Amino acid sequence: MLGILFTFTGIAFLFIPFLYRGYSPAWAALGMAVVTICVSLVLLGGLSAKTLSAILGSLSGVALSALSLVLALAATHLSGFSTGESDALIQIAGATGMRVGELLFAAILISSVGAIMDMAISIASAVNEVHQSNDALTAAALFRSGMNVGRDMMGTMANTLIVAFTGTSLNMLVLLHSMQVSYHQLVDNNAIDIYVIQAISRSISVILTVPLVSAASAYLIPAVSRRRRAEGRGARGRAAEGVQQVALP
Repeated sequence: MLGILFTFTGIAFLFIPFLYRGYSPAWAALGMAVVTICVSLVLLGGLSAKTLSAILGSLSGVALSALSLVLALAATHLSGFSTGESDALIQIAGATGMRVGELLFAAILISSVGAIMDMAISIASAVNEVHQSNDALTAAALFRSGMNVGRDMMGTMANTLIVAFTGTSLNMLVLLHSMQVSYHQLVDNNAIDIYVIQAISRSISVILTVPLVSAASAYLIPAVSRRRRAEGRGARGRAAEGVQQVALP
């Protein structure tokens, strides 16, 4: 609940006002993504190797999502001016200096953060549970476990993207079907192109997050566990030595 409250507060009172005041939407979205990922995952999992692995995987996924978005938007020449609300936004920009062209990048990037975090924390938690069940497993075995979990999640995530697109765009899809829009008109529709780019970018970021968070979890979780055990043995050794010294006459 604290994570939800923090994210809502950040979007309502920081992210949106920054856009309105003329700050770069691209950098604001990246900053909001980084802060949301770090704070939400720490609130969820505490300060642990599992949380750190999920954060590193999520940040890497966001970076890859941003890169794929830049390439896709450059190739299709789409921007914030391609949306249906561009006329009203241009009028607002004239009075506030808001950067309308970068709004599409910011919108798609922010929408992918939730899926990336979901994938990252799920894999990190699975690897952590496997390690706790058998701490003799090697990093390679833990990495394979993370990849197996991620492979199953990617299969359902693809269906989630299609169903979510259908649910949010049902009215438009019914209208397009009733008007018997041709393939060329459909492909040339900016709204459809934006949805396709959003789905592709989110899919790429989620897919590439799987090996990244699996590798981070397979290395960090056993390393931190070994370090804690070593510190525990050292503390017990120092305590035993102190008891022996006190017992000496």
